[in-house]
Amino acid sequence: ESKFNNIKVQNKEIFDREPLIANFTFLKNGTPMNDLTVVGVHLASGQQLNENHDAAMKTLVDALNSPVANDPALPVNEKDLAIMGDFNANRFDNQKELFWDDMETKGWDVLADNEDTYPATRLSGHPLKQYKSRIDYVIVSKGLAGDEVLAKQATIHSELIGADPTVYRQNYSDHLPLTIRVKVTADND
Repeated sequence: ESKFNNIKVQNKEIFDREPLIANFTFLKNGTPMNDLTVVGVHLASGQQLNENHDAAMKTLVDALNSPVANDPALPVNEKDLAIMGDFNANRFDNQKELFWDDMETKGWDVLADNEDTYPATRLSGHPLKQYKSRIDYVIVSKGLAGDEVLAKQATIHSELIGADPTVYRQNYSDHLPLTIRVKVTADND
């Protein structure tokens, strides 16, 4: 039984999909180096659900801070964490989810600091009229930020859209891929 099932806020479950957790170890010439735990999220759909999104992120961070012994996806002493995916929330809009700033003050770094330099991550509208929705993000633990992840913002791959955004959306997704670069180094946790 998942610890995320049946938690409802604002009359909606806090996750549209169960968070997916995986641990990766980087290799250098076949030698294990640093590792990284990635948590894929899809918060409840609806950018107006700010209380719901705050509850989802609090529940998730609490779970990450209380790992289950012998869980290979989340080793007990792992401090290198990346939460990424569809937050269904815009850090820069007027809905004002509290988790953005709360996480920044509690050991996390949201890799999107400036609305002017953080491009849209989602193609929206039916028919497609807009390319301005910013609802996909990467949040890394301070153990990664500035040491193993040097960029201040995630890279949004809008170059993949091509000449016709409608074709991209029909064939691939209404979301654009986001990536971060992780430096391969000796593990410090």
